[in-house]
Amino acid sequence: MFADIVFSFFVEQFYSKPTEYPIDYTASCFLRWFAAYVIGAQYNEPVMLTDYDVINYGFQPREPEPGLMEILCDEPPASVFMGAVLGRPQNFLDMAELFASWKPDELDFNHKAGCMHQDDLSMLVRMFHPPLGDTARPKPSWVVKKPGCCLYDYCGWRTAKLIHYGFQMHQNGHWPKYKYIEVLRPF
Repeated sequence: MFADIVFSFFVEQFYSKPTEYPIDYTASCFLRWFAAYVIGAQYNEPVMLTDYDVINYGFQPREPEPGLMEILCDEPPASVFMGAVLGRPQNFLDMAELFASWKPDELDFNHKAGCMHQDDLSMLVRMFHPPLGDTARPKPSWVVKKPGCCLYDYCGWRTAKLIHYGFQMHQNGHWPKYKYIEVLRPF
């Protein structure tokens, strides 16, 4: 019952977010944080949330550091990317609530697309790398960036244990992704 009521709340909030992408896609990106909470709370276990295009080449399950939610991002790039997140169920619920409460402002305007845009990645980027003078979006102290997932085509992707085969696949002509991933790096 609780999960149904809270799910309805999140659906309403996330489907009202401005986006340059199809709304079902963007809302699903947000809703996965609540889904991770539900699964983890059901078993009272930590959760690792990954994008569908993150491939495991030997990453062993582990507990997050006590009290922390870990955004796993190798450098480069220097920013944060959404590939793998490790945390306790409450961390995921807290993040879903933070995303739901985030009201659009002028810094959510995507000049390239010419519209307002919010998604979980753009919000994480603003938390980790706030634009000059942006103090309205503080990052919770319990959310940290740690090495552990390499973004495809950056140094180290051929040997890393978790690889996020992100948008660069399309840029490199490897589309659709599923046809190229195992060719680029066999399982």
